[in-house]
Amino acid sequence: MCEIQDYLKSLNPKQEEQTILMYGSEYHLWRDGSYLGIATWTQDENVGDSFQESVLDEETGLIIQHVFIADKWELKIKNQ
Repeated sequence: MCEIQDYLKSLNPKQEEQTILMYGSEYHLWRDGSYLGIATWTQDENVGDSFQESVLDEETGLIIQHVFIADKWELKIKNQ
């Protein structure tokens, strides 16, 4: 399990990139030029600091946590 966690953490933005990110803020995300959507910059012990989105699975009623691996991000401005 630690190997998976270490791998996921290695995909997150590097420390110098994280200094401009604000916990709890939403960001538009891209990966290899493709738009991924909007997610929140989150402090997470399992996968490290990461962009995440909570989604309700209507079939099961469970909340699923999506973790995004982005190479470009832009702060989401209200109503944007």
